[in-house]
Parts: sequence; structure tokens; C-alpha cells
Amino acid sequence: REGDLQFAESAITGNLKLLEGVVDSDPTNVKYLQLACMGYASYALAFAEEDPSRAILFYTRARAYGVRGLILRGIPRGAFTADGPTMKAALGTLTASDVPLVFWTASAWGSAVSLQPNEPDAIASIPTANAMMEWVLGREPGFFYGGPSLYFGVYYGSFPPALGGKPALAKENFERARGAGRGKFLMT
Repeated sequence: REGDLQFAESAITGNLKLLEGVVDSDPTNVKYLQLACMGYASYALAFAEEDPSRAILFYTRARAYGVRGLILRGIPRGAFTADGPTMKAALGTLTASDVPLVFWTASAWGSAVSLQPNEPDAIASIPTANAMMEWVLGREPGFFYGGPSLYFGVYYGSFPPALGGKPALAKENFERARGAGRGKFLMT
């Protein structure tokens, strides 16, 4: 609702710092960790993308909160540094109520990777982030205005065909995201 973006950014940063204090006071509260993950991922997208190093900082912070929450929900620590199939198997223990936490964690993770195209460790982690978003797509494809399809639209459209890009699949995912959002999510 706020029309003044500078004012909105100031308010959001204050709220994020307050939320960090809440997380610190109750570090095993998965809902607070999910909110921190979502907040920092959203902040990075809305206000930090113009400065990639700053955006990476906030996306990484968001991912860290999400990972903490997912560990508390039963995902083994090692799954986050393993391959996609290992993460896929680990996600099998979660329920539909975990969709938001998995979505925001994978979204932050994928966004951080997209800003580091020359970092081998970041690129190597893509299958893990993709496995997480595939899990969300399989349970709630319309979550956050078709966010899982938007994620894969960006993923498949980010590479030329010679390097594994799939323009037709990217377009299909963008169209699915646009339909799910019913014109309410301008990013799509």
C-alpha cells in the first residue's frame, strides 16, 4: 500500500531487524524462521538486486534462516550440501504445511545462485535448490502466484540451448505462472 518506496524500504528494514530479535529470543520457532527467510528474500528482490553483492548477502541470510527451519522440521544437515536426489529423498518427510518454508528457502537459494554465475560452488548447488522447488511444485503449484513455475521459467530461460537452456520449457513455465497469478503478480 505504501507509495513511497524509500519509506517502505526503511520500514521493512526496521521490521526485519525486529524479526531477527524475535528469532534470537526463540531460535527453534520454525514460523519465525520462515518469516525471516521470506522477509530477507523479498527484501533482496525488491530493494537490493541493483547491487548484486548486497543482494547475495540478503539472499544468503534468507537461505540460512530457511535451512535452520528445515533442519528443525527434520531435514538432515547433510542434505543441503548433497545432490538433488538426496534432497528429494529428505523432503519426503515433510508435509503440505512446509510448502512456504521450502518455497522461500529454494527461492532465496536460486536467486543467490543466479547472481553468481561464475562461482563453481554456487552452480554446483543448483540441483539441491531445484529439488526443493520441484517438491513445492508437486504439492502446491500455484503457491505464491505460481512461484514454482516462475522459478523454473527463469531457470530454463537463463541458459542458451547449447548450455542446457530450454526456451520452450521456460516459456511453458512462465505461462503457467502467469495463469496461476491471474495478473496479480507483476514479476511474472
